[in-house]
Amino acid sequence: PALSAALYALHHRSRDLTELHPAHTYLRGLRLNAVPALKVWAPLLAWLTVIAFTLTHFSATGLPGWWALLLAAIGAGCLLWGAHALVLTSLFAFRARDTARLAAYFLFRHGRATLAAASLLVLTAASASLLTEAVPALLAAPLLLSLLHGSRAVIAETRKDFTT
Repeated sequence: PALSAALYALHHRSRDLTELHPAHTYLRGLRLNAVPALKVWAPLLAWLTVIAFTLTHFSATGLPGWWALLLAAIGAGCLLWGAHALVLTSLFAFRARDTARLAAYFLFRHGRATLAAASLLVLTAASASLLTEAVPALLAAPLLLSLLHGSRAVIAETRKDFTT
């Protein structure tokens, strides 16, 4: 919900540099998007927890090694789907089912937006593993602004084709 509210606030920010009250927009985004974001992200995080637990204890599973690659690919795909779902949940008022379908549709429809989200995922994972886990938290605003910028085509098509 906090990331969704931050995306909402970044999208609805004023172009006036002297406007120094972003908390009002952030709180409005939090109020509007907390429940829809939880409806989408809670199952996703539960699924990613299962994948991460399986990968960290992979030797105990007795599965062949290619299963680890398959699970990692599924986890990465789920994270990319979640990035699209986060943008859609933050900026539009769809049912959770419709958000999930649209996020899956845009995963393949807009390859540049998916590639932008993938590059942010790689950047975040590399900075967290090489430096410290605090780096993604410290860089949350620029990362979310980059996600928003990379998802412009998704936002435009959603506004044009899927809203009235």
